[in-house]
Amino acid sequence: MMGNKDLLDFSKNWAMSMATLAELNDGSRRHLETVGLWSAHLAKIVGMESNQADWLGVAAILHDIGKGAIPRELWLKPSAFLEQEREYAKAHTEFGKGILERVEEWGHMFVPAPILAMAKEIAWAHHENWDGSGYPRGLSGDAIPWSAQIVRIADMTAAILSKRPYKNAWDVAEVENELRDKRGIFFSPILLDAFLQRGLNAWLDSSSFLPQAR
Repeated sequence: MMGNKDLLDFSKNWAMSMATLAELNDGSRRHLETVGLWSAHLAKIVGMESNQADWLGVAAILHDIGKGAIPRELWLKPSAFLEQEREYAKAHTEFGKGILERVEEWGHMFVPAPILAMAKEIAWAHHENWDGSGYPRGLSGDAIPWSAQIVRIADMTAAILSKRPYKNAWDVAEVENELRDKRGIFFSPILLDAFLQRGLNAWLDSSSFLPQAR
């Protein structure tokens, strides 16, 4: 029987293998790893028990698995989405939920069922906003699963720090200002304050998956 660390390592490798279905390039893999790492650490900072936070980090790796159901060309488009394209891209949250519902039917044989349940709620809700302006359901405040609130911060921070086909990477000061501007709009004030109190450079220094932007 595997110990807790072995099970965690196995589950992380399994989640990364599953997430590869939606992987677009090497940068996407680094993004997934970073979101998982930062989500687990932020959960610990705000008081989640260590083992549970580590499981959340594994579940967070699967947050964008629904992108695999949308044509690759859309995600690699070198310009901003048209309105119709943007609406279609938003469907990756619903696709992710559907994919993970299917995985739940057999995945519990390989990884703990609570990880799969958390991964499903994250995939479905990681674009919901604190003020209710997000998607797909327009949830607000504490109606958004706590796991998804955490991943929302890690995901957006890692995304805007990274170069994408349609944009350059932002520097640290720009990212911190953008996060503060979205406090209480995109993000839980409590969670964002905990994230920023550590300092974005400290988050970068804890990760080998993103350039050490300054």
